[in-house]
Amino acid sequence: MRSLVTGEVRVSRRDVLKVIAKEFITTTLTLLMLAPLAFAIGFAIPFLSLRDMDYALKIATVVSTALAVSCYVADIVGALLPIILAKLRIDPATASAPVVTSVGDITTVLT
Repeated sequence: MRSLVTGEVRVSRRDVLKVIAKEFITTTLTLLMLAPLAFAIGFAIPFLSLRDMDYALKIATVVSTALAVSCYVADIVGALLPIILAKLRIDPATASAPVVTSVGDITTVLT
């Protein structure tokens, strides 16, 4: 959003692709740190509650996958929504945060 206001990013195909690439890299680096932690927690809780290892692995996989999908969807929506709103001549600051949060939450629940 700051980039739109300062003029660093314009509503052009090149700038949109640049923003998406930057956000994708940032999210991937974040997930490289968070996904193993989410997997460990998702594995430990059912395993320590005396469930079998197969069940614990399934839960850990679902938790890690939901985290990754939620992060990437929120990232894409968060990067593109201000640009789309600016293109529609709507103030991006008014709707961006609530919409991105809602989309991220809905995606997490559906995953």
